[in-house]
Amino acid sequence: MANPRFETILQFVRIPQICVDSPPPDPEPPSNSKKRMIRAKKGPERKPRRDFEHIFRWLKQQGVVRILEVEVIDFGDDPGYQSHGDEVIERALKPFQVSTWNWKRYEICSSTILAAAPKVKKVYLYSRGNGAVLWGWSGADGLNRLLEVHIYIS
Repeated sequence: MANPRFETILQFVRIPQICVDSPPPDPEPPSNSKKRMIRAKKGPERKPRRDFEHIFRWLKQQGVVRILEVEVIDFGDDPGYQSHGDEVIERALKPFQVSTWNWKRYEICSSTILAAAPKVKKVYLYSRGNGAVLWGWSGADGLNRLLEVHIYIS
């Protein structure tokens, strides 16, 4: 049976708050004992999630080049919920031309949106009131660099 391919343009991609089984991580390069001791003192390192990056990589492999609207639920009520990091979001969406951005994560950095979707037309932002982030969104190096964009803040 042939592998099904998608259209090159998808109208809507919605990813709910899920945990995706990902390929095994790359083995860590051997480190010296000093680095191991420092890591042991700090406690376990908390790496950002990468689940959704695998989904978008798969879409790219299916031939998708443009997504009209992306909606990703990347926050939860659980205080221990770990959102996807800025670099992961950039790697996930950069291969696509995204028209509407709705990555539901609090205080997402404007540089992440600019790098991942430089031609986006509509952006939904989510804030808990962090003044530095609000300033970053509205500052000279913020979202005003996007041309012809409508911004909605919740």
